[in-house]
Amino acid sequence: MIRLATKKDIKSIISIVDETIKYINSEEKGNWEYIYPNEHEAEKIIKSKRLFVYEIEGSKIAGFICMNNRVSDEYKEIGWSIKEDEFMVINTLAIDIKILRCGVATDLIKFAEEFAQENLAKAIRTEVYSLNKRAQKLLIKNGYEFKGEIYFKEIKDKKFYCYEKLI
Repeated sequence: MIRLATKKDIKSIISIVDETIKYINSEEKGNWEYIYPNEHEAEKIIKSKRLFVYEIEGSKIAGFICMNNRVSDEYKEIGWSIKEDEFMVINTLAIDIKILRCGVATDLIKFAEEFAQENLAKAIRTEVYSLNKRAQKLLIKNGYEFKGEIYFKEIKDKKFYCYEKLI
């Protein structure tokens, strides 16, 4: 079941974030230190009703997704299909590494698309760390189109690939 996150979910969300960082660093040979959100950011996103969790077995959090309609300046460099503000952004999608390849990520992406449509968006955008091959394959499999690459000011040494899907 996918639902809005609550403050009670923060511990599980941060645990998934921490395990995802370890996974990227070991499996993808990355040198990663941070994935949005941290605990303070998670509280703010929960208040804005843009953080959703995938719950299994009654109360276990299997993954989460953060969405909004704000972009960083770096996004302006990309040749997006939709130029207006009629889009939503997947900021973070993370899954408990113990249950990868069980369809949770695909379900969260489909949920994001439905949520975006309900909020009158015409497209969904996201960016993926260039070494995260699994996430890139997932997006392509779900109909997302590669739109370009960016470097964020805060983490200049890491390249990100941008994707978009018209909905």
